[in-house]
Amino acid sequence: MTEKIGLVAGEGQFPQEAVTSIGRRGGQIVTVGFHGLTDAEFDCSKGGGARIYLGQIGTLFEIFKTSGCKEILLTGKVPKKFLFQDLSALRPDAKLFELMGKLGDRKDDSILRTFARALESEGFILVEQCAVCPDLVAKEGILGGIEPTDDQIEDVLFGWPIAKKLGEVDVGQTVVVRGKAVFSLEAIEGTDEAIRRGGSLSGVGSSVIKVAKPNQDPRFDVPVVGLETLEVASSVGVKAIAVEAGATLIVQRERFFSEADRRGISILGVNSQGRCR
Repeated sequence: MTEKIGLVAGEGQFPQEAVTSIGRRGGQIVTVGFHGLTDAEFDCSKGGGARIYLGQIGTLFEIFKTSGCKEILLTGKVPKKFLFQDLSALRPDAKLFELMGKLGDRKDDSILRTFARALESEGFILVEQCAVCPDLVAKEGILGGIEPTDDQIEDVLFGWPIAKKLGEVDVGQTVVVRGKAVFSLEAIEGTDEAIRRGGSLSGVGSSVIKVAKPNQDPRFDVPVVGLETLEVASSVGVKAIAVEAGATLIVQRERFFSEADRRGISILGVNSQGRCR
């Protein structure tokens, strides 16, 4: 890896995991994070980067140009709810208003693709998340030490095509199932809140299914699971979490699998055909 990568750091642990993953292979990184969003402990100054406001898109572009970056990696979540709040808190610049004016709707894909096109128009290349961080990608099969029950396998197979349909219309990527009944579907609230709602309704023993969207752009919004998701799932009695093998990133892997085993939660990597064993 010889190119200098500009890393845009959103919410959660993925930005730091990506920095570590790229660093293992000798990659150079310039980091840019956001006030009120990026983890306070994340180093946003690496390689000449900075912590800026979410609306300062022009500043973000300028940092990467000045630092000599050609490739850009998007990491972490930027919750869509920010677009429904008072924009003045984001310190919007002309570039943000220009991009918002090009949105036909506010679906995740529409927002991300508009941002991607803006990056490309500035001469940047948006790189694929799984390709840049291959050591974080979920494999197929039983990933932890807890064997799933037959009922859990049936719930995963039942919920898988439902989650795929949800992703197909770009609403969410996660469903919570128990006894072949759906207890929640993810929407604007995000994965963790969908799990919290579904698990509280279903009682102990539900399964979480999180998939890649059928038309997933591998450069952004790849599904990610980590300790926070695991803790939420455990708090509402979830006993199985299924993710899409080859298309999901698992952050803080060693602690994630250790905690899943300790809490009695089975972790499954399901292939693109919906099979996990």
